[in-house]
Amino acid sequence: LWSIWINIAGSPGAVMWFFRDTLGRLVSFRTASDKLHLELRDPPGFLLWRWDSDDAFTNLTNPGWHHLLVAANLIAITPVGQVFLDDAALAITEINAPTTGDIDWTSTDIAVGAHTADTQFFNGDMAELYLTDEYLDISIEANRRKFIDAAGKPVDLGADGSAPTGTAPLIFFSGPTDDWHTNKGSGGGFTEIGALTDAATSPSD
Repeated sequence: LWSIWINIAGSPGAVMWFFRDTLGRLVSFRTASDKLHLELRDPPGFLLWRWDSDDAFTNLTNPGWHHLLVAANLIAITPVGQVFLDDAALAITEINAPTTGDIDWTSTDIAVGAHTADTQFFNGDMAELYLTDEYLDISIEANRRKFIDAAGKPVDLGADGSAPTGTAPLIFFSGPTDDWHTNKGSGGGFTEIGALTDAATSPSD
């Protein structure tokens, strides 16, 4: 289950990472074609789900703040993958349809806003990053309302991000810039590489 608010600032045609673990099992980035991309793999590295957005995302084609909400239940008999942007189903092209299996969450490190090699940094603003190994059926509006309200604004996820499911997510970045990168979830600490700066706007504006 992944929720994030993003405002892409520029760099069309450049790969920009949302997150990546060291093993390449949890991977999401904006491609060189400016498409949103996600792929999930099991412990041996087999693909369980991979997709690209049909639309391109740059500061010109899709400017301003957007809310991306992704859910996957891949241990079900009929595996499910769901993607919503700004509270509406996002048009995607599945390179690999959802496949039954266990997502590998065992990597020792994960990078947010960059590749784990400290390259291809995200150019833009992020807010309320939530990532965890639980599942909610986000085709149900009430479940989406745990992250985005009817006016299209962020919902308070709680001090540790536990409001949506009752359990703190593995990764939860929230709050002001000077403390944003401190993981308020249960998955351990992060190290800041470079310097974060305040966004000129927020998704709550």
